[in-house]
Amino acid sequence: NLSVIKMDLTNLTFQLFDVQGKVLVDQKITANQTSIVMETYAAGSYFLKVTNNNTELKSFKIIKN
Repeated sequence: NLSVIKMDLTNLTFQLFDVQGKVLVDQKITANQTSIVMETYAAGSYFLKVTNNNTELKSFKIIKN
């Protein structure tokens, strides 16, 4: 789950990328708790980027086993 605290959700989005930089998910954040379903993806490393009006706020590395 992606948690957003004390932030206006109006223009927030997240993108999930594979290690080659391919965008797997590009989705608007509409709630303080957002689930990112990854069960269909293979084990490996992924990157999650949270943006507000196309400005990067935070990025995360996700390792799926």
